[in-house]
Amino acid sequence: GVDAYPWYLQRPDQPVDLNLSYLVSQFSATSNSQGELVFDWIPQWQKKSLTIWPNSDNHVRQRGSYDPQTGDGKLAITLDRLVSLRGKATHADGSPAAGISIRAQGEGYQFDDFDGATTTDANGQYELKAAPNMIYLVVANGHKLAAAPQTGFAVWPNQPVENIDFTMRPATRLHGR
Repeated sequence: GVDAYPWYLQRPDQPVDLNLSYLVSQFSATSNSQGELVFDWIPQWQKKSLTIWPNSDNHVRQRGSYDPQTGDGKLAITLDRLVSLRGKATHADGSPAAGISIRAQGEGYQFDDFDGATTTDANGQYELKAAPNMIYLVVANGHKLAAAPQTGFAVWPNQPVENIDFTMRPATRLHGR
């Protein structure tokens, strides 16, 4: 049930390539129960390496690259499942901080990094799905509120991360040039 699409097509006799990311719904395919999908329409003139982007709410968005010059018509991409990253935001008095923006950025040895965001609920709690095998920085801010960032931790496959909590305080306005 994972959708995927080829990113760029490049005809050798043309000066520019065709960016299919603007036409995802027309050019994507969905994997079957064995995780296989077929692009039986790729033009024979496609000679440059072809990037395939999977799209899934439950898996890491990790590109695959297929070289039609050396490939055998098959490309295998192993997609890690996203991992829950949870915590809460409270005010200094311990009351829940609702509507706080939470942003997580992960970096690792992969070509693509992770960037995700969510908002705390009425109880000040949040959950977002993060890519594993990366080191993270998570920040929280709200209308004229801020908190110390949470950093220096890794997200590992199949190991939810709990208690990434924030205590909100009035934000400090900085001036300068």
